Amino acid sequence: MSQNILDDASDLFQYGGDTWGVDHTDDPFTPQYQDGTFHTTTVHMAWSRVCWEGTGIKIHGAKRDNHGFYAVSVDNAEPQLFDGYSKKEQIKAELYVADGLEWGQHELTIWNVNKFNFIKNHIWLDVDFATIDGSGISCDGLPEITAVPQDSGNSTTSVSVTSADTTTTPNSTISAFTVEPTTTSTVGVTTTLSSSSSVSPTTTVRLGSTLASSMSNSVSSASNSTAPTASSTGASSAGQQVAIPGFEGQIALAGLVGFYFFRIFL
Repeated sequence: MSQNILDDASDLFQYGGDTWGVDHTDDPFTPQYQDGTFHTTTVHMAWSRVCWEGTGIKIHGAKRDNHGFYAVSVDNAEPQLFDGYSKKEQIKAELYVADGLEWGQHELTIWNVNKFNFIKNHIWLDVDFATIDGSGISCDGLPEITAVPQDSGNSTTSVSVTSADTTTTPNSTISAFTVEPTTTSTVGVTTTLSSSSSVSPTTTVRLGSTLASSMSNSVSSASNSTAPTASSTGASSAGQQVAIPGFEGQIALAGLVGFYFFRIFL
């Protein structure tokens, strides 16, 4: 089947959601675009639509260091999210490829969804041209756009996006959102049971060496005066230990842990 190129300036391309820019005289990369023309937008949810009769289509645009997420839907299927960022400019890049469709009339919609980004100034989307397995047609008479990209509102969600710096696998999957790792502090607690029934179990608490001395004193103060006093072992690179025997030691342990978290987090 023959392939036909449909330029972005064709009347068969529809543009909506806001005014798309077409004057790029100040952009040094303009001559590299198909026929030296392209449509561009920075508006969230601005969209472009193209319809064709055939079995497949490729939408071409650009991937650049100020471009961000965009979404694509074919025949009102659930939109897929893709990443238009590339550190090195990729002009005439394949933004989306649909092939192997049943012969017939189809439609494709592409949206700029830069509010899904977590990186400032990745806001642009370019539409350059379409390569069609078949021929472009008017969208009149085809179903209206009903599928719309939705922001889950959850930064930990993983979605289908394109790899940022490649054109060979435009539909590969990576994580769209990342969460910065958080640092947590823990208190290691080990309970040791004595073989003698007359001796109460002891609880060993491992803590950082910088707090060992003051926390040991806190344990001593919290223990019942008739109970054995808490003792601290020698400091090491792994911290120190405080041994807390018996039921009273468990009460002291609660105070110890509370004191530890008070010192760390407040």
